[in-house]
Amino acid sequence: MIDGMGSPWCDAHKQRHDLINWGKEHGWPEVNCQASEETVDIEKSRYRYYAVGAEYSLWFTACAVGSEHFIQTLSATVFGTEQGEV
Repeated sequence: MIDGMGSPWCDAHKQRHDLINWGKEHGWPEVNCQASEETVDIEKSRYRYYAVGAEYSLWFTACAVGSEHFIQTLSATVFGTEQGEV
């Protein structure tokens, strides 16, 4: 599948594809998000707070190389869904 900026994504990364499309539709806003306490595991270096800067290149980098925990947290923030499931 191809996102709104022309980058290809496999089916396994649909959530990342959807985040790029959301970012484009909303003008690449700065987003700060906080993971729920249940998903934070200090022993596995899972952070509680994340952010994406207000620019396409920052969104693309975050979506392309961000951890699954980050992607779930960002999705939960922008889509308003439990654990970022879209």
